[in-house]
Amino acid sequence: MPRSDALDFPRGGIQARYIELPKDELLAVYLQQGIPGHDAQGFHRTGTLDLVLLLEGRLRLLLDEGEVVLEPGDVVVQRDTNHAWRAGDDPARCFVVVSRPEDLP
Repeated sequence: MPRSDALDFPRGGIQARYIELPKDELLAVYLQQGIPGHDAQGFHRTGTLDLVLLLEGRLRLLLDEGEVVLEPGDVVVQRDTNHAWRAGDDPARCFVVVSRPEDLP
């Protein structure tokens, strides 16, 4: 799986972002149109260390092997994983801290 150019983060940098993930119905439209760096199911890999805090909504983190369901207040940490997100019937709002360490490709 190629890394996402649209989600390219500077090596050695750290960023904090507020992200709103669309409900699945809208995400399906975006995926049909194509999202740079994402496959047809929305899987992508960013070469980063991510700390994701779900603020509002419900979120599923899809991985190559299994998935994790997040509820408001849950935090997930992932390191350079191939993944996709699904928010369900309502948007999900997150606070995300992203770091791209020097040692990740």
